[in-house]
Amino acid sequence: MKYLFILLTLAILYIVFALISSFVYFTNGNPFFINKKIRIGSLIIILTTALSYGSIFSFVDFLKLKLDKIIKNKNIFILSTQHISNKIYTINLFANNTLKGEILNIKEEEFSFRITDNNGEIIQNGNIFSNDGIFDEENEEFEIIIDQEINTGYYIINFYSSNIEKADFETYRKSYNIHIIGNQIMCYFFK
Repeated sequence: MKYLFILLTLAILYIVFALISSFVYFTNGNPFFINKKIRIGSLIIILTTALSYGSIFSFVDFLKLKLDKIIKNKNIFILSTQHISNKIYTINLFANNTLKGEILNIKEEEFSFRITDNNGEIIQNGNIFSNDGIFDEENEEFEIIIDQEINTGYYIINFYSSNIEKADFETYRKSYNIHIIGNQIMCYFFK
């Protein structure tokens, strides 16, 4: 019965949509008719989606599940955008060898990082500490001191939601490709 009602409503909306489209054409794009055309087109899309998912309620449940998954994402690592140029994170190691970032939606108490070369050899690793010393807020800023002795080359920095001693190196939370050039470190979004 619901499907029949939705199908009948869609048929009527398609006819109304066609009529309003012709009004838009004959009035040389009157904003009133364009607005009505957009609203009816949106309603057609919503009802078609509801028909695809069985009912409008299951479609709403589907949207809620997707939204909950996004909201429940925890321990989101973001690097500071202070020195970004053309989507490359750059820091001068001689002027300031500090990699700055922030962790959003914190659900853990300890965090760590690991810098490796492309062969998987560990170049530098350690625990991450918040700027105020403890991860007790929902969002916290952090700083990592990059070793100035790192050679020029390409590296990967992974972030973990645990202490470095407990970190499962296969399940990092965020990863960036980094390229150290002379006295600069460049960071590209990796995964």
